[in-house]
Amino acid sequence: SIWMYNAKQDQLNDWLRLVIEERNPSNQTIKETTLFPEQSACIDSDWSLVEGTFEIEDAKHRIRIRAEGKEGAKNTLYADELRITQLPAKSEQTN
Repeated sequence: SIWMYNAKQDQLNDWLRLVIEERNPSNQTIKETTLFPEQSACIDSDWSLVEGTFEIEDAKHRIRIRAEGKEGAKNTLYADELRITQLPAKSEQTN
């Protein structure tokens, strides 16, 4: 999850997306998970909480998180409190 500033017009709607990449160096592949901040269901004043889940195939792989927007977008991106947590194993979730 990450909080993103949304007070300006179209702040989170300029084709903005967060991309989590897992790079596998052995076979040169990249697995991506994409989150769309404009779909945030939690808004607190001028901030939106963007949440999503992704799965890492191998903890030794390089992980990269990036923000992408529309080319020529004028808004500055402000983000705060990036939080990455491990979910309980599936067997623990059903109890």
